[in-house]
Amino acid sequence: MRGMRYAFLLVLCFAGLHGIPSPAGSGAPDRAATVQAAARTEPDPLAPENIQGCYKLHMSPWRPDLHLGEDSVFIAPPRAIQLFAERGTKGFETNGYVVRPAPGFKPTIHRGSYWQPKAPDAIQVVWTTGFSGLSMVLKPEGQNLRGTAKTSWDFNRTEQTADVFAQRFACGKS
Repeated sequence: MRGMRYAFLLVLCFAGLHGIPSPAGSGAPDRAATVQAAARTEPDPLAPENIQGCYKLHMSPWRPDLHLGEDSVFIAPPRAIQLFAERGTKGFETNGYVVRPAPGFKPTIHRGSYWQPKAPDAIQVVWTTGFSGLSMVLKPEGQNLRGTAKTSWDFNRTEQTADVFAQRFACGKS
């Protein structure tokens, strides 16, 4: 009896995965088709054209505070960034989409930067000198982004983290 229950469940799962419609006259809508139709009509919040724009970066202090002194330039992002919907074509940019300091904001010490989708609900923004830098994993929150930054070094140094709030603003207006 137990084996028959498992076989019945397997048949139901197979039918659901392969889009076999529910029995005629049952009045039950095909849930898979309903979910697929809803997914087609909602815009993807992580699509590059929806993420692109300018953001002021607000960061908490790094944890733990390692008192890095002059080395702190290696983990300092621009005060504001512009995310582009264009793929990078040279250097580290080829790992994702282009990110630059927002118009009117100073560049950093980093040789390369890029952003890329990180998960179904997040992006990753990276700045690197080729040896050290920082990355941020950010999730959309309305028009803004929120997440966490972490440091990276090419030698054994304690990793630091910080909270990040990226506030969208009109490019060209600080």
